[in-house]
Amino acid sequence: MKKPTKCEGCPFSKCSTGFAHDWVSIGPPKIMVVMKMPAREEVVSGKAGTGGAAYYFWKDFIFPMGLRKDQVTICNVLRCVGEFPIGKLRREAIEACRRWDDPIREWKPDVMGISFSPSGLLKTPQQTRFLKKSIERAVEFASNGVKPLLLLGDEAREKFLPHLSGGLKTWQGSWFNYENRAEEEVEGKTLIRR
Repeated sequence: MKKPTKCEGCPFSKCSTGFAHDWVSIGPPKIMVVMKMPAREEVVSGKAGTGGAAYYFWKDFIFPMGLRKDQVTICNVLRCVGEFPIGKLRREAIEACRRWDDPIREWKPDVMGISFSPSGLLKTPQQTRFLKKSIERAVEFASNGVKPLLLLGDEAREKFLPHLSGGLKTWQGSWFNYENRAEEEVEGKTLIRR
């Protein structure tokens, strides 16, 4: 899919291709996830959640939890495809792509959890159990009326919780109160820890 005109001001748009809109559930989602960026197949279809890694995510992680596609929203940190930027370009691209975060803002999640990305698990399948446990926890939150946003991969964690130091392995399985992110930065409190 061709990039929307809103992307013209993004410096990353010059070195990336295509665009994929978020996979937005029909009604209010039970859970919402944020991944790194769409796959090439997803920018061709113009929709996140339609590529090879997404198929793996649906089949091995979402459907076994009793969820349907219309109960999950999938967003990406960046909505185009390319080598994920570094340094200043990375910060600018992530900030520019926040204009597409309406599904997250409108849903107003209560908690955020951190886990591994499904595409990363293709290289490290031993970490599969951690993602399954995080999705189980998200479903448990949803069944109790709490709206969970699951950040999958370092890029998603960096976008929403940039103050956390250490890599993904440090924070995998942690859950944070969405509204009090700034307060947590000061106090280092987690809502639920492993």
